[in-house]
Amino acid sequence: MGKFKMPISIYEATEKIYSNKFLLPAFQREFVWNDKRFGRIYRLFDSLMQDYPISSMLFWNIKKDSEGSDTHLMQDYQYFEFLKFYQEDYHHTNASIIPTEDFYCVLDGQQRLTSLYLGLRGYVAVRKGGKKSGKLDDTEENYRKAHLYLNLDQRKDGDEKDNWYIFKFLEDNVTGNEAIYTETQKIPYEPYNRDIKWFKVGDILKYRDASRLDDFLDYENLDKQEKRCVRRLRTVVFDEQHINYYLDDSDTAEKAVQIFLRINNGGKQLKPADMLLSIISSKWNILNSRDIYNLRNEINNMGFKVDESLIIRTILYLYHRDTSFKIMSMTNNFVNETEKAWPSIRTTMVKTFGMLKRMGFDATTLTANNAVLPILYYIHHRGIANDIEKTSFEADRVAMYKWLIKAQLLGSFNGSVETTIALSRMAYQRGLTEPTPLSITAFPADELSSLNGQQKVNVSELIPSLLKIQKGERLSLMVLRLLYPYIDHTKTQYTMEQDHLHPQKSFDDYVATGGKHTWEEYNSIVNLQLLSSADNEQKNGKTLSEWVEANTQTSDKNAFCEKCLIPTGISLDIKDFDTYYEKRYELLSTKLETILSVNKAIQIETYIDRVVSDEDAVDIVDE
Repeated sequence: MGKFKMPISIYEATEKIYSNKFLLPAFQREFVWNDKRFGRIYRLFDSLMQDYPISSMLFWNIKKDSEGSDTHLMQDYQYFEFLKFYQEDYHHTNASIIPTEDFYCVLDGQQRLTSLYLGLRGYVAVRKGGKKSGKLDDTEENYRKAHLYLNLDQRKDGDEKDNWYIFKFLEDNVTGNEAIYTETQKIPYEPYNRDIKWFKVGDILKYRDASRLDDFLDYENLDKQEKRCVRRLRTVVFDEQHINYYLDDSDTAEKAVQIFLRINNGGKQLKPADMLLSIISSKWNILNSRDIYNLRNEINNMGFKVDESLIIRTILYLYHRDTSFKIMSMTNNFVNETEKAWPSIRTTMVKTFGMLKRMGFDATTLTANNAVLPILYYIHHRGIANDIEKTSFEADRVAMYKWLIKAQLLGSFNGSVETTIALSRMAYQRGLTEPTPLSITAFPADELSSLNGQQKVNVSELIPSLLKIQKGERLSLMVLRLLYPYIDHTKTQYTMEQDHLHPQKSFDDYVATGGKHTWEEYNSIVNLQLLSSADNEQKNGKTLSEWVEANTQTSDKNAFCEKCLIPTGISLDIKDFDTYYEKRYELLSTKLETILSVNKAIQIETYIDRVVSDEDAVDIVDE
């Protein structure tokens, strides 16, 4: 049970950061308040000086003796220290830490707390001479150590009048790291210069005692305005309680993360998959998130549209007993073992999507990326990623091809995705206790169809909507591929194209005969076929009767029509389109019902019995 706690001062907050009583979880993003040359850090300090409130933060209270469903919150999850310094232009990784005492895990507030710490206790390294852009070589000459200073004599003007106080990171080689730095500024069109005094913000920590600060100010011979400015800074840091926070006492990582997701609405909101990606990449020793992004890009360059969440889901689907996005799944042992398995996981995904591409799938025709998961599991745990496109596995490819199309047409991976994915994995459940090699030696299309509820779909009610699909629509190619024989795209240079049996140019002639069917019916699946690009070029706008005659001069006409799913025993002239439409509608309906009906009814309870208990479960590692 969580609640808002009494706010604390900025000084107390930075003390807790310094003593590692405030830590960061692995799923937190990196420090990003470094844009516009630290403009947001300056604005934060200005807001505090003007007594503007800053939004509340979210902390998770982790205790050494925490009891509950997560009994090893300290040992099994990764935590990081706050950044103690920041170098402009360069990627920074927070130092990992294994906590041994109670601490607060900062779920929301990292950017503000890091900014406060850098300004008061830390430092930054800035490009030499204040250069505004361009990454330089990482040398002390190019990047100068700098501390935050407060201008005591000037106030902000220009475009940012709401920023009253001027803060700036000044290079140590300029200021000498002195508490008071005097900058000499030339006044335009005047024969004399002006001295501007800057106060080193971090030095305020020396003056918790206000009387000691007064002695310092007198010693430095500051004027009334300058003294008032420094005293205001001291009040902000020590006396006012600006750090408001909600403390969550959850004893499970899942509850804490759910609270975080609901509260964290600033910027780009993190999704569960984003956080799991952060955890995996932070725990890997050699690999990082770029390896996952690179795999995503390689797959998308083939013409697909996947994101990193599919890759995270694949890792869980292949190796973890729980396929859903849960923080508690990302234990140190599990993540370390996934790093070892990453080369084979990567190969499986690249080879599988390459196969799907050559089967004719792409971002348009693959409407549910999660439907690929059962195919990935079969290929990966059989160890056939490099062989799947060989002739010996053609039966598997045919089964995968037809099942993937059916799964999308029937919406098997729509709706409750978590349940659907978990059920589909039950077809391989024994694979978790004996991950390689997989004992199943044929792609289990019927079992998957049954487990995903395809046997519950009323195919007769679905077929009319499938036959209404128009040429070129997202699902039209999938319906036609299901109707026509499997084409092994790895063995042909031709692509498969949609073609009107009665050509488009004949529609006006049909209308002239007084036909009853609309263009939408003429342009639907009922009047479409699937042809190779070469055959379609040869057809070249011939009428249906002309095309059939041209292809049956030396062969059986009925056999050709049956192969092309053209009704036999009727006229194929455009004037008889009404009869043709009715007969082909009936022909395609019968074929689709045969294809889409699940042949093998599987009792889901049979597969549930395969799920091993928590005590006996063995993933890729023993958790």
